[in-house]
Amino acid sequence: MLNIKTKEFNFGTINYGQIGAHLIEIENPTPSSIVVDSTTSCGCTTGHMLKNPIEPYKTETFKVNFNTKKTGLGSQSKSITIKWNVGSKVYSETVKFTVNVV
Repeated sequence: MLNIKTKEFNFGTINYGQIGAHLIEIENPTPSSIVVDSTTSCGCTTGHMLKNPIEPYKTETFKVNFNTKKTGLGSQSKSITIKWNVGSKVYSETVKFTVNVV
């Protein structure tokens, strides 16, 4: 099981036209390398794939971007689901965030 250090966060207020970025630390406490993937709740959010598997007992940084040009104005709640496999078993954890676009 991965240790995702951030379960919720707030981008704060972002001006329309800007891209917000947030870094999430992911720790691999297992003796095996783990490949991480992600899905998002909308087209305005992207998770940047890690280039390599997370090595055993190491921590990597996963970047989440929020593109205000692909959403409306106002306060919003979104999410990104981080997925990984251990053997044939698939795991996932959803990280929620809020943002106010002005």
